[in-house]
Formats: sequence, structure tokens, C-alpha cells
Amino acid sequence: MMVTAGTDEINKTHKRKFDEITEKLEVMEESVAKILKINEDEKNNQYRQGLESEKRFVLKHVFKNVDGFEIDQPYFTEIEVHSNIKWYARLKRNDERRLQFHIYCNPIAPVEDEFAVEVKLKYSMMGNDNIITKTLKHCFDERERDLE
Repeated sequence: MMVTAGTDEINKTHKRKFDEITEKLEVMEESVAKILKINEDEKNNQYRQGLESEKRFVLKHVFKNVDGFEIDQPYFTEIEVHSNIKWYARLKRNDERRLQFHIYCNPIAPVEDEFAVEVKLKYSMMGNDNIITKTLKHCFDERERDLE
């Protein structure tokens, strides 16, 4: 009888400690879940802010009478300013059959070491009842400010 009473007391003590540890673990699990949710929310907010900071614009220029362009003579569009950056294009006739097309990107304000602008360029050339459209993506950075 005395052994049973001692064993019961030990079991009650262990159960109480086990319950305390279980409660602490549940509180820790809830805290970790909250932290994970906060981190996920922050990532989503940063992603949304990145999308909101996306700037869109269209440079549009029609080069006329291209077949009359002098060989190796560059022809430039007017400079347009978008997002504090000067943009313009250049077209040059290399020979009777080839043209060279560039887009230029020059920040107005001084730029420190890191500078990058991602662009999606879509351009069309028309002539002789044909229309050729090209689309490409490019990233201008501090080393390269023109796209050929």
C-alpha cells in the first residue's frame, strides 16, 4: 500500500510536469507560427511594393524614308525623360541591306555604383508590305547604357 501511494504521487508529479511542458510547447508553437506569418506578410508586402514601383512608358518614333538614309550616318530620336532617366533611340544604315538600332538610357541624377533598369523592348519595322516585330528583354546597368 505504501509503495502504491508513493508511485501514485510520482505519477501525479510527472503528469503535472508533462502538462507544464506541453503548455510551454504549445505557446512556443503559436509564437513560431506568428513569426512565420509575419515573415510571409513582409515578403508579400515587399513583392507588392516592387510591383507598385514598376514604371511603364512607351517610346514611340517613326523613322521615315529609311531607304534614303546615308550609309554610316546615325539618326537620333528626340530625348524623352521617364523616371528621371533620359531615353532616346538611334538608327543607322550599315549598308544597302542592314540597319543598326540602339536604345539609350542615361540617368539624369548622379548614380552611385549600382544602377540597373530592366526593359522589355518591342519594335516593328515595316516596308514592302511586310511588318517585322521583335520583342526582347534587357537590363541596362552602370556599365552599359545602350542597347543594340
